[in-house]
Amino acid sequence: MASNSKLSVELQDGTDLIDETVLEQLARDTSVQAVPAMIGVFLEETQGRMAHIASAHSVGDLDAVKDEVHALKSTAGTFGALYLQRLARYLERACGDRRAEETERAIAAMPGVLEQTFGQLQAYCDRLDVGPD
Repeated sequence: MASNSKLSVELQDGTDLIDETVLEQLARDTSVQAVPAMIGVFLEETQGRMAHIASAHSVGDLDAVKDEVHALKSTAGTFGALYLQRLARYLERACGDRRAEETERAIAAMPGVLEQTFGQLQAYCDRLDVGPD
C-alpha cells in the first residue's frame, strides 16, 4: 500500500515554490519597505540553519536535524515558501520516524529547493516598488 506521506523531493515544472499572497499579507501587516529586509534575514538565517542541518546529519544526529527543520518549516511558512515548508515537514517526519532513505533524499533535495526558492523571493523583492526612505 502506497503511503500518502510520500513526497516527490525533486521539483517539477509548475511547482509553486512561493505563495505571493502570503508575502502581500506580510507587507500589509508590516510595510512594503520592510519586506525585503525581512526576507533577507530569512535567507541568511536559513543558510545558517542548513549548515546546522548538514553538520547534525553528518554525525547522524537526527534529533538535531528534526529540531532544525521544525524551525525551518515554520519560518518558510511565514514567508510563503510553500515547497520548502512542505519539504521541511516531510524531512521532520522522516527524521522522527528514523526513515534513513527518505531523510537522505530530502536532505539531498534541500540545496536545489533553497536555490530556486531564494531566487523567487529575490525576484519578488525586485518587483516591489520600494523607493528610498
